[in-house]
Amino acid sequence: MEANSSPLIPKTPLGVDVLPTGSLALDVALGIGGVPRGRAVEIFGPPGCGKTTLALCILRQAQRDGYALFVDAEHGLSPRYARACGLDEHTLLLVWPPDGEAAFEILALMLRSKTISAAVVDTVAALAPRAEQFLPAGETRPELYEQMLSIGLRRISRTLPQSGAALILLNQTRSRLRRPQSGAVTTPGGMTLKLHADIRIALQPLGTVSTAPDRRGLRCQATVVKNRFAPALRAATLNFVYNEGIARAEDILDAALQIGIVDKPGTIYMLGNQTLGKGREATIETLRQNPDVLEHIETLIRRSLPPRLVSLEG
Repeated sequence: MEANSSPLIPKTPLGVDVLPTGSLALDVALGIGGVPRGRAVEIFGPPGCGKTTLALCILRQAQRDGYALFVDAEHGLSPRYARACGLDEHTLLLVWPPDGEAAFEILALMLRSKTISAAVVDTVAALAPRAEQFLPAGETRPELYEQMLSIGLRRISRTLPQSGAALILLNQTRSRLRRPQSGAVTTPGGMTLKLHADIRIALQPLGTVSTAPDRRGLRCQATVVKNRFAPALRAATLNFVYNEGIARAEDILDAALQIGIVDKPGTIYMLGNQTLGKGREATIETLRQNPDVLEHIETLIRRSLPPRLVSLEG
C-alpha cells in the first residue's frame, strides 16, 4: 500500500499531505496540523529533551496506514521503550547502519519502494563516514562528514517528494568552539541540513512532570524555528511521560489554551461558561475523570486545524 493512498491523511490548503505528530499543541504550532509528507523535518535539542520520544510518537501515527522505519545510528533505541510508547513491532522496521553511507542507502531504497509512511534517523550527529574507520587513531577530517551528509541528503531529496513519507532527522546541539562560555550552541551538519529541512523544531527542557509517584516525565518547549508552510517561531509545550509518550490531557489543555478554546482568567480554566477547574493540576485531573469533556475539547481543536482539501495537482 502506498503511504499517500490512505483516506485518513489530512491535507493542508496547499495540497500537502501531513502526518500528525501525536501532540495537538505541536500540530497547532506547526500551522498545518502536523509534519508534511514527502519533506524533511529536523528536530534538535540538548541530550534528554525528548527528541526520540517525539519521533516515536510521530512513527506511531504513521503506523496507522503503513510501515515505519527507524534508522538507529546511535544503537541506543530500546524495543521495549518503543512498545511502551505505543508502536507496533510488526510494522516497525528497525535498522542499525554500520556507517553514514549505509544509512542513506537504506533510506533511499525504502523511499523508492513507497512502502513506508515515515522514517526517522537517530541521530544525524552519530552518522560516521565510511572512510573514517580507515583513519589513524586520533585523526579527524571534518570534511568527510560534511561531504557524506551533503551527498546523502541530495540523493534522497530526489525520491522523498514522490515517496509520500515524512523524513524526521534528529540532531544534537553543540557548544560553539570559539565561544564556549557564551552559551551559544550549534548543530552538526552545518548549513547543509538547515537548507534541506523544510521544518526545523528546537526542543528545550523546562522541568519535570510528576503527577503521581509512578508517573514521571519531562516538560519541554518545542519551537518551530523554520517553516516553509506556515509562519515560523511558534511554540508549544510538550509533556513527555516515561513509558507513555505525550501526556494526552496535558497536551489537549495546552493546545486549547493556545488557540483560545479554553480561557484562563487568573487561575481558573473556563470552557465557555463551564468551569473546568482552579489551577492547572486540578483542571488536568478533571479532564482525566471526564473523558467526554476531553473528547469534546479535542474535537473543537481538530476543527480549527487546516481542513482536508484536494491536492492542487488534482
